[in-house]
Amino acid sequence: MTKRHAIFTASDEHRIGFLLKHWLPSLQENVDLTHIDVNVLDYGLTEPHRDELQARGVCCHRCVKDGHVGNVRVRDVAVIGAKLNYDQILAVDSGDVIFQADIAVLFEQGKGRFHAVIEELNVPIHHVFMDRSDFPPEVRRRILYYLYDKPVINGGFLLGPPAMFRKFWEKFGELGVGHQCFCTDQMVLNYMLHQDGFKTLDRRYNYVTISMLSPISIRDGVVYDAAGEVIPVVHNAGMKDFAHKIGDFGYGPQYNHRRWFAPIFTRFLIHLGNVWKWYKAVLGIL
Repeated sequence: MTKRHAIFTASDEHRIGFLLKHWLPSLQENVDLTHIDVNVLDYGLTEPHRDELQARGVCCHRCVKDGHVGNVRVRDVAVIGAKLNYDQILAVDSGDVIFQADIAVLFEQGKGRFHAVIEELNVPIHHVFMDRSDFPPEVRRRILYYLYDKPVINGGFLLGPPAMFRKFWEKFGELGVGHQCFCTDQMVLNYMLHQDGFKTLDRRYNYVTISMLSPISIRDGVVYDAAGEVIPVVHNAGMKDFAHKIGDFGYGPQYNHRRWFAPIFTRFLIHLGNVWKWYKAVLGIL
């Protein structure tokens, strides 16, 4: 029997290690799952992996990997979520996220629309750092100009009803957008939510280390905010390893160490990226 709400993530044979060792234990030890099912979209797991997940109370759904996982998971969350009649769904990354405190209360807030976190630092990922070949040229230009001065909404922790995920996936078709490239979903999501509106979550519920300006501290593997409070959801994002603000990222007292040079170098690259974004806008070549 399914529960009222659900958490969905996605994995394959190459990324399952972090999910099993860090993501899942941190979730099950810190989040009240009384009314929340945990689901993994299976894009190529082995049978032993499936058996282990099921033994640990996780529902596995075999899916077709006909595009980048970050994109096609939107479709599969919408289809499976509606089929199982979930009220609220949290779609969350599993390869660079840990849970440190309960988030169950979020499932009872402001239903009927998406909830997401706005990044504090304007990383020009859509304009500079991602492959945009999934987008027809005229659509790409329209979206990039629209998003030029908009803050970035991070889609690695996205909460809403199945109908909103269906609308999200339909947006791909409406725009004529493909789903083969990394981060295509993020660009579509930002375009959609800045137009339609959404509920802004407190950044502590998706603390994206690469793009948050407020300081953190780490003690015994636990990440704290500037006020000394435990951050519920830590998202150690970064397209490349050098961009990760936290080294040895994971769940447990032996993990999570501040990296000092990496954030400085990453901020420098972000600054250069924003200069390049401005230059392209001036020349009309976004």
